[in-house]
Parts: sequence; structure tokens; C-alpha cells
Amino acid sequence: MKTIKVAAAIITHNDRIFATQRGYGEFKDGWEFPGGKVEEGETPQEALIREIREELDTEIEVGELFDTVEYDYPTFHLSMACFFCTVTSGDLVLKEHEAAKWLTRESLDSVAWLPADLDLIEKLKHVMEGTECNTGDEVWYRQLGERELNLELFAKFVRHQKVNMCRRKIDGEWKTVADPFTDDWTQEEYRMLVGCLKNTVLTGGFVCGAFYRGVLKGFVSVEAALFGGEHRYLDLSSIHVSEDMRGKGIGRNLFERASAFAKQKGAGKLYISAHSAVETQAFYRSMGCVEAKWYHREHVEREPFDCQLEYMIER
Repeated sequence: MKTIKVAAAIITHNDRIFATQRGYGEFKDGWEFPGGKVEEGETPQEALIREIREELDTEIEVGELFDTVEYDYPTFHLSMACFFCTVTSGDLVLKEHEAAKWLTRESLDSVAWLPADLDLIEKLKHVMEGTECNTGDEVWYRQLGERELNLELFAKFVRHQKVNMCRRKIDGEWKTVADPFTDDWTQEEYRMLVGCLKNTVLTGGFVCGAFYRGVLKGFVSVEAALFGGEHRYLDLSSIHVSEDMRGKGIGRNLFERASAFAKQKGAGKLYISAHSAVETQAFYRSMGCVEAKWYHREHVEREPFDCQLEYMIER
């Protein structure tokens, strides 16, 4: 049986997914994720960018592979690589499809999906709303695009952190000292955060979110510019988990994704200007971070009580 290889775009915005209704051919009127055939010499990601540009007059950023569907139709075998994607420019103009809808988890079954998509829809329901949150499999991780970074995205994110003990470098030695305070963000600080994350994406950096039940519960960002000479640092500029979801492995998963991005960019190390709370420091130590061999002056001047750390990228 002939095998046809295609790529499909699971285009996301906040807690919604973009679906299209086929406007031609054997499967006319069926609902699917936009995309198309992978041509010879193309990667699935390249095929998606081309297809979405042709079909929807829109530019996308292709994120992580979610699943590869293997399905037997009567006359051919379909191999469909499905990627999470975000819109970077354009308005998703329907040039070949009959209709389109933004679907929430609750409305995924409101359209008649093509047979090959049915198992995929069940998997998406699971990651969009798990019944528990004890393992990484029940949290949905994906790279975020500039257009979806807004205050609404952080509406249910809880930065709150009560700190009692901190790590301080005193007379050249690291010591644990009492310094009680509560760390939280004002609305203005959330606005500043959104601006910084948008800039990270627009300058070629990496922003990844962790979602539980369709709500952002963690995020990490890595800047694109190498610095530090022979150390070849990339700046892990932020990593946070909402207070209600800490201790469930989300931070570890986000850190590993940041490390993978840095490796892809040719970095030797991640640089972290890290919050000095003993709990935060314990997390970074558990990930293998150590004191930075070279201090970034701007970080030190901006946050003099932060601990300057580095993480060696595995080759």
C-alpha cells in the first residue's frame, strides 16, 4: 500500500486550537488540522511553513512535534507528523478551505473530524485538561509565539513566593542567612514581563509555556545572543512556576527544554542570574548548576542579591 507523508499544524492561541473544514477532494467537508504533503527534499517543518503560507496566507512558527499519526485508509497509508504551531503574521485567510473554527477542549467534538484525526483529538483532550497533575505527561508544554504573549495569558498565574532564608556570598564564602520577604508581581510588573518575553521571541530567543487544563502554569525564556567569550553563554532570562503547581516537576521539564534550545544554538553553557531563596537555589543545584566562572556585570548591578550560576550544556 502506498504511503503518503504529510505534516499538520496544530495552531494554538491561549487555550484554543484552529481547525479547518476541507473544501475539495475525496474528504470534502471533513474537519482537519491544516497542512499538506511533505515534498521530496523538505522537512515536515518546512512543508508546514509552505503549506500554511499557501493555504492560509499566514506565517507560522513551528514548535514541538506532538504526535505522528499512522492510519490506513482504503487506498493508501497516511503518515502524519503533527506539530504545535503559532501564528507570527497574517490573519488565517481561507483560500482553499470551506470553513474554520477556534476550538476549546470542550468544543473539540463539535465538528466532524476526518477518521485519521480521531485518536489525535483524544490525545489533545488529555493534554489540554488532565485529571491530575503528578507527571509531565499531564502538563502541556509548547513554545510560545510573540502574538499570544499578553496579560490574559498570565491571568491565573500566581508568582507569590514567601521567602525566609537566602544564600549570600559574604567575604568570599557562601552562607545561608535569614532575610524574610514575600516576592510577588504587580500588574505593572506583569506588563513588563510580557514586554520582555515578546522581545525575547522577536530577537530569536526561546519562550516555552507549561499549561494545565488550558491555563499557563509555568514558563521559561532563553535569549538568543551568545556572550562571555570562551564560555559561550546563553542567558536563561526567566523560569517560573505558578505557586499552586510547584513541586510537580514542571520547573525541571522547562529547564531541560531551555537547555535543548541552547544546545541547538551552539551554546556552551546556560547563564542564570538566580533568585537567592534557598528553595530556588536547591532547585538549580539539583539541575547541576554551579557558580558562574564569569559574572555578567549588568545582571549583578540590576540584582545584586541574585546568585550568578551556570549550567554546562551536554554535547
